[in-house]
Amino acid sequence: MIGLFITQHSFAQEKYPEVSNANSSVEFARIVQNAQDSVYNSIIGAYDSYLIKNNNDYRTYIEKCSFIELAFFDDDEYYNPKYEEYAECLKDLKTSFPTEPYALIYYYDNSYSDSSISGLENLMESITNDYIETPENIWLAYSRLASHYSYEEGNIGTAIAYAKDAMSANDTLDLSLLIAKQYVELDDNDQALFILQQNFDSIKTSASFYLKGELFFQLKDYESAYKAYQLSLSNEEGWDLSSEMGAVLISLDRFEEARSYLIEASDTEWGQRKALEELFKYDLKYSDPDTAVSSYQKMRDIGFMADPFGIYRVQLLFQKRVLWVSFRDFLPIFSFIVLILLVILIPYLWVLPIYSYGKWKNKEFESTPINERWELKHFWYFCSLFLFASIFAELIINYSDMLVALNDEYSQDVISSSLQLAHYFLLFDFLVVIGTVALLRFKDIKSVIGDKGTWQSQVLSGVGYYFVLRIGYGFLETIFGGNPVPGSGILFSLLDDSISATIENYGVFLPFLLVVITGPILEEIQFRGIILGASAKYVPFWAANVIQSLLFVFVHDDLSLFLFYFSFGMLTGYLRKSTGGYIAPMVLHILNNGIFFIYFVFAN
Repeated sequence: MIGLFITQHSFAQEKYPEVSNANSSVEFARIVQNAQDSVYNSIIGAYDSYLIKNNNDYRTYIEKCSFIELAFFDDDEYYNPKYEEYAECLKDLKTSFPTEPYALIYYYDNSYSDSSISGLENLMESITNDYIETPENIWLAYSRLASHYSYEEGNIGTAIAYAKDAMSANDTLDLSLLIAKQYVELDDNDQALFILQQNFDSIKTSASFYLKGELFFQLKDYESAYKAYQLSLSNEEGWDLSSEMGAVLISLDRFEEARSYLIEASDTEWGQRKALEELFKYDLKYSDPDTAVSSYQKMRDIGFMADPFGIYRVQLLFQKRVLWVSFRDFLPIFSFIVLILLVILIPYLWVLPIYSYGKWKNKEFESTPINERWELKHFWYFCSLFLFASIFAELIINYSDMLVALNDEYSQDVISSSLQLAHYFLLFDFLVVIGTVALLRFKDIKSVIGDKGTWQSQVLSGVGYYFVLRIGYGFLETIFGGNPVPGSGILFSLLDDSISATIENYGVFLPFLLVVITGPILEEIQFRGIILGASAKYVPFWAANVIQSLLFVFVHDDLSLFLFYFSFGMLTGYLRKSTGGYIAPMVLHILNNGIFFIYFVFAN
């Protein structure tokens, strides 16, 4: 068969391997890369002829499947035009060898169905319990399970254990990056660094050096990051890491070397805007005014979207005391005005329909118990305030990330610095707090207690309804298969990365004040006061309660917890109406945030 195959394709001057050889799939794939389908079909025919005579040779069957996967695989598009044929080969492999662990591991490792993980775990259990000889490719199973659990919330220990088992089973395998990332999730940066450094010499590719360098940089081990980047550059694959080298050299206070790398990065076409931005930011901080101006002008030369809102232009003015005016300096001013207009106009999308409904009915709903001084203009003001605070904090703290998104550029998913997240959270909260307090008047204090019952009875109502909320939502989570611990999802939503970063950088007191005290009090005034009170003058109370509850959901920006936040909003709105004051909903809100906050602090 093989002789006939070679005769038919004598134009190929290579010696063809035997199909039963180890890694024959790789050799055949190399041969067929630029050949016609006839060559591919001939090789498949050679495999099939051999397997008819040797139908128990599962390793050659695996080589056949691997060949189908590799033959026409497009590395750039990460696409296999023979995927359906490959999937069919995998299916036949499992059918033909249903009890052979080596074949089953290959099948499950390359199958991405929902059952592949459970299939691997069952197979591992059978190998252990039934004293089956451990197949030599068991490291593939451990590696696949480690990768799977590394993305599963609450399974960090499982991921680490499987990764270590995989490395024990294959001493050439390096999963130290995966293990280190799991330790980072556990906030054990020291152990993460130990794992990375321990397996440093096992790296073989530029990509691996680069990824480890990124994690070293994130963990602030700049010397190791520099070493990893250098090794990546020395590899034959020839990666361009000029920007990364510039950043790490700045962190090592090697400024002259850093600038030379940043200049080199800015001369390349790919990622030029980002590279010029990094060069400008460097010159803004370390160079003289003329050099900083020159870098800014080069950055702006590539287009308006290099600084569409003029933030870097303003920084240049204040940090370098450089003032000049050109025509293109007016364009960012125009775009900033457009942004402000959007902040002003967007809230009308929901405020105007409420107003129109009330006028259509030709009456205001004066009978509602939420009869305070709040009007739709206050409703509009708060919505605009929230939008303004979000956008302003983004422009000031995360402007560089915003430009990546606006320019539709590729950006590796690297976690923002802890300090950056903390600053965003604090600036946003500061703007919202100041803007809300500016609305309040001394007479608004009277409405806090209300006119229905004593403050003591309202406190008790808030405590009682907190337990109603927790029990009710825990029951729903159990029914609908939410988190393993009822309410744990709320914890991670409430205490997101920005709040955790604030705790890390500023201690517990300030986040406690904002999350447990200031936040609940002001949110009750904002949602159950301003929005509910203003809306209830134009629509029935139930509709006003739905409106403020929906906005409460969207403000918290976690639709996976829609049911909880909506229920929370509806319940606190009802308490606001039934008690006539804010104390009961405030107590419920403070209890909810406080208990989760305390649990979070002690758990970490």
